[in-house]
Amino acid sequence: MAMNESQPLWSRTDFILADLVDAANATAWVTANKDVERRNQSKFPEPYPRPGMEKAGKKKANITAADLLAFRERTRKE
Repeated sequence: MAMNESQPLWSRTDFILADLVDAANATAWVTANKDVERRNQSKFPEPYPRPGMEKAGKKKANITAADLLAFRERTRKE
């Protein structure tokens, strides 16, 4: 959480559920856009946001090995 802006990390189940949401959205889009002419006018749905994906207007942080070592030193139990 300390490296992820105080947000909890996703579990495997969370990623599977996001994949299911994406699959359902894609299926609905294909069903609604059976006609080729309409398919060219409609935008394919965006994927469900996952941790590590860039947020709109926000750059992804570049974490270096030095950052990780400093984090380990700060959190080391003695």
